[in-house]
Formats: sequence, structure tokens, C-alpha cells
Amino acid sequence: MVTKYDVFEYLYKRNVPLRPKEILTEFQKGSASYRDIYNILLDLKKLKIVAKGTHGFQAPRTKKNSLLYQMIVFCLKNDINYNERSE
Repeated sequence: MVTKYDVFEYLYKRNVPLRPKEILTEFQKGSASYRDIYNILLDLKKLKIVAKGTHGFQAPRTKKNSLLYQMIVFCLKNDINYNERSE
């Protein structure tokens, strides 16, 4: 399952506006998952992590986004599951 942090990491890394279909292709998901990806993008937009433009969604280069991206990359390099919740 693709999470919002997976989508954010991909958008930030690419640094170009992307449409939901392009993200589906990257994560090798079928068209049935379009609504899920689109809802993730809208959630990220609501959190002000992603911006929506005329050419698609993009993660702007802000301090907040840069720190989040660095944290995700650190987790990936150190084999830490950044999607896991502790309660």
C-alpha cells in the first residue's frame, strides 16, 4: 500500500509537477488505485506539504519539506520503517 510519505518522497525527489496517473505508474498501481492516490495528494495539499498547479501536484522546496524529506531518506538508508506508528 502506498502511503502519503511515499508519495511525498517521490514528488520531492522528482521536483516537477506530476499528475496522479504518473504517480500510479511509478508505484505500479492500476487505475483502480487512482482515487486512493488522488485522496493522498489532496491530504498532502491540506497539510500544505504539496501544492496543486495547472500541470499537476508538486512538493515545494520549503524548510519544512526539506526536513521531512531528509528524515525519510535517513529512514530509508537505515532500514527504518517511516510509516510505522508507535502508540
